[in-house]
Amino acid sequence: MTSEFTDAGGLIAPSAWPYRSHALGLCGVEEHARLADQLADTVGEVAQDIRSRWSGVLPDVYEAPGAEHLYLAMDPAHRAGETVSERLRWGAKLMRNYTDTVGGLKQRLATLETEATAWRATVSPGIWVSAEDLPFVRVAEFTPAGALLEALSPLAQAKGMTLSWREHRPSVEQNQAYVATISGLTEQIRDAIETLVHGLQTVEAAEGRISALTFAMGGSPFGSAPPDDGEWFMRDRDELEAMTPEQLTQWWNGLESWQQEAMGDTIPLLDLDRQIVEGKLTDAIEQAAESESGTDIAALDATLQVFGQDEAALAAVIAGAGGAAVATVVHAAGQSAFTTGCDMEAARRVATRLREGLSTASADWEPEQAQKFALEMLRGVEGGRHASAVGFLFGDHRNSPMGEEFTVATATELDAMERDPIGWQQPWLHIGPEVGVLALEALTPGQDGNSTRLQDPMGRVLSTLGEYPDAALNWLTDDGTDEYSPTDESDSGYKSAGQARLEYYFQERDSSVRAGRDGFEGVAALWSGAQEATGGPLDPNSYDPTSGAYDPEVWEKVATMTTYAVRGLSENETFIPEQVSTLGTIELASGTVDAMPHLAHNPIHEYSTDQELKSLALEGFLPSELPGLEGEPRATPNVTRAALAEVAAAAASSPASVEMLTQGVSQYQEALVGVAQKGQTDPREAVDRIVKLEAFLSGARDGGEAGVMNRKDEAAEQAINAASTAAGAIPVPEPVEKVGKLALKGAVAWATDEALDAWTNNLAEAQVDSEGKAREEAAATGHAAAELATQLGVDGLSANEASGTFDSVYEAIYSKSSDGIVTQ
Repeated sequence: MTSEFTDAGGLIAPSAWPYRSHALGLCGVEEHARLADQLADTVGEVAQDIRSRWSGVLPDVYEAPGAEHLYLAMDPAHRAGETVSERLRWGAKLMRNYTDTVGGLKQRLATLETEATAWRATVSPGIWVSAEDLPFVRVAEFTPAGALLEALSPLAQAKGMTLSWREHRPSVEQNQAYVATISGLTEQIRDAIETLVHGLQTVEAAEGRISALTFAMGGSPFGSAPPDDGEWFMRDRDELEAMTPEQLTQWWNGLESWQQEAMGDTIPLLDLDRQIVEGKLTDAIEQAAESESGTDIAALDATLQVFGQDEAALAAVIAGAGGAAVATVVHAAGQSAFTTGCDMEAARRVATRLREGLSTASADWEPEQAQKFALEMLRGVEGGRHASAVGFLFGDHRNSPMGEEFTVATATELDAMERDPIGWQQPWLHIGPEVGVLALEALTPGQDGNSTRLQDPMGRVLSTLGEYPDAALNWLTDDGTDEYSPTDESDSGYKSAGQARLEYYFQERDSSVRAGRDGFEGVAALWSGAQEATGGPLDPNSYDPTSGAYDPEVWEKVATMTTYAVRGLSENETFIPEQVSTLGTIELASGTVDAMPHLAHNPIHEYSTDQELKSLALEGFLPSELPGLEGEPRATPNVTRAALAEVAAAAASSPASVEMLTQGVSQYQEALVGVAQKGQTDPREAVDRIVKLEAFLSGARDGGEAGVMNRKDEAAEQAINAASTAAGAIPVPEPVEKVGKLALKGAVAWATDEALDAWTNNLAEAQVDSEGKAREEAAATGHAAAELATQLGVDGLSANEASGTFDSVYEAIYSKSSDGIVTQ
């Protein structure tokens, strides 16, 4: 049975519907309403102006018997103008009622169109039904279920058969539901149109003449349905597969956002040919890589939105395109927004989609394939000009991390480029920022405005490597020979590859924001991630003696890595809080929290001097008996309070990182209370550790702030003194040279004193602020510790004694984290 809503076979057919969501005339009617209101204002103003001018001016220039009648001659014109103005406003109101009513139906209609189109595409080829379900879903009027099964071969009886939608009862019922729904919507739209047409005709028929409303409607009465807003936007499988790149781009970019969304939901249901999809994606990527033009980036954007929804196809295409092509396209996407006027959002979508696709593609790569792609990406690009593009590809390690083998391969290749003495001559290490790609990252949420992250591709790769703890730890503790250090183990300068990397990235490398690097985010994320290696301190199973997960070698590697990381950062001249990015402080805080149980034991609690550590050291780690753990001592980091204070100061230099440290310290303090209550550690020692942890956190926070303020004061003083020196050298012409010089020097001296007073009191203010907070925290911590000691059954611990412990640790950490400043 056919109807205005179905095809000849009776199947729902959106293309046959009398009203479509794109052809309801809303834009045109809204424009007509605006014109009607505008004309109403104009007619009313002109009518009032005529009346005012006539009746206001005429009495001054004309007087005669019966003149008063002449003064009122324009009143009819004024009333007529008001009438026309009222009709125009009434017509505008009718039109807006229409747009409100039908506008509310438009989205429902669009949704129904999308659903019905997708469902039609699904059932048109037929519906497979198993033999056991056939008796229940097949429409009886076509073939009785029993006769059907008898007619089937034994093999078919065991499997089932494909039914047309008319033979499939659920599909027939769904089709009827769609017809009923569109019938109801159509009736509501027709009612709205009839109401509008009748209302406008009534207004225009007043006094039997064509009113100004006709003019507002474009020269003729609105006596029929509104015109189409455009052709039907949906495309079926055959149309999509047959489109040329130009046709695809023109069609897709011409759709409204809701139409793109609706089409995007439908595309996965069309079962596009995989080979055709891969071919279109490959052609678009190759063309964009070859031309690097904004036009081809826009075409790639449309292709990715339509055909790039097939994750497997996109991953295969990206793997086949190669590293050089992918990096080139990301670079071109960023640059095109500045050089060829390509839409920035389109460029960002292209770069981001390629990053997501590469993440999927590389997830299961073997080492050989990963290294090949990495080499192409890093060295196959002429002049090494795509560093920021590589940074972008590795720039979202939380949501779109590159695969493990690909990340290790890229890290190893970049490591060679950075540490190879010959590598310093390569263009890669001397390029400036790629503005386009940096802008793409700036538009990406969660980057904290730190675009220098992308100028440091190694930092982004190290952050990603931290997502693979076992691989990260192995990379940092690789005991193989380092090819950039003496290779003879008997040589005093011999280093393993892991030791050389630890020293370079933590102690030697300038990762500061000032240097255009990532503000130590990458190295901190690598340190934090590697601590989660299987069998190590952050593996929950390594604390269960029955699991067999505890791996002493991994514990030793993690402890040694933390030793070198903390020592290295504390000795790195560029590692100061103000040169650590916000994301860097968060990663540092994360690494510090990860190591907190061990750092709380040493150096915060037990050992504090270099000499003590050296006497106990065992190749970069200390064997320690940790609270709550029985059995053999476990490896812990071999660091001093001074070194840890330097790292903690930077880790506590942003509100977010302070919050992370505070939560980490609190959680470990609660754990200490728990093991003390269970009798697994000495309660008094547990309370002592808790007090020292509180002092450590406060001292690092306040000392780090004091260090920053002191460096600001020193910089200000140097600038002022430099200005004074320069001013003293200014030549003063004769004959007032002597007097002038004296006056100038006096003014400079006065200005210098004023400037020093105004600009170099940052440290004093910070110290006054921190001193007050420290006293309050010491007192509060002392009282809390004494109360906790009583609850745990510890006798003799007073609040004053606990406060004294707090002060002692606080002052030590404050002094070290502030570069030697003493508390007031």
